[in-house]
Amino acid sequence: MKFGHEASLVTLIGFGVSFAFQYAGQKEFLQLMKFSDDLFFYFCLPPIVFSSGFNMQRKKFFKNIGNIILFGIVGTVVAFVSFAGLTLLYQRFYGGEMTQMNGKTGETTPLDLGNLEVILMSSLLCS
Repeated sequence: MKFGHEASLVTLIGFGVSFAFQYAGQKEFLQLMKFSDDLFFYFCLPPIVFSSGFNMQRKKFFKNIGNIILFGIVGTVVAFVSFAGLTLLYQRFYGGEMTQMNGKTGETTPLDLGNLEVILMSSLLCS
């Protein structure tokens, strides 16, 4: 009898163990199990991406190359033009002042960006 994918079972076991230790008040375990983004992005994610590309079916890829280009390139350009254009319009015509927030102190300060900086930030967000 098959209930679900193996990853579902591992996830449920992880939830159960974490809940048990949290309920028991084990602070050392919680500190040990703290998520490390460096570990994930440098050691866990690259093999996942590599195996997905290696096991990709090439016929299906080239059959759908038009959709891939459409969503990959055209979608990125549309998002960039939308972000940059709307931000510049908001700044220029509506006098909208943007602010930046310091995550540690919680204080906000005005953020004065020029046209080039808005375009660079939009390209970074859309890439």
